[in-house]
Amino acid sequence: MQREDTIAAIEPNPPRARPRSLASADRAETLAGQRANAADGPVERLVDEAIALYRGQWILMKVTANDGDNMPAKGYVLAHSPRRADISKALAKEPPRSAVAGDAPSQPYYVFKAYPRLR
Repeated sequence: MQREDTIAAIEPNPPRARPRSLASADRAETLAGQRANAADGPVERLVDEAIALYRGQWILMKVTANDGDNMPAKGYVLAHSPRRADISKALAKEPPRSAVAGDAPSQPYYVFKAYPRLR
């Protein structure tokens, strides 16, 4: 008798709303972030900040400062996406180095997957 009471007390799982696929959720978040960047202009961040914000995504950054080991340390996040192809398209829209004035400081582009860096 006790076992029947236990079974009766167990409630079935409540129905859940069907979640969007992970890819479409990531894509929506990425597009929202890119629209925010477009409205406010690119945001200058430390590489570690960009990694924390966009973990697991590809990032296109215009480097403004390097660390002591001459690795990118800071820059403008121009685009981020879970798909590398989106970053390639964003990079293709950037002006080539030949279009930049000769006396302008070098600001190379850095494309990387956002995972914590080993030091």
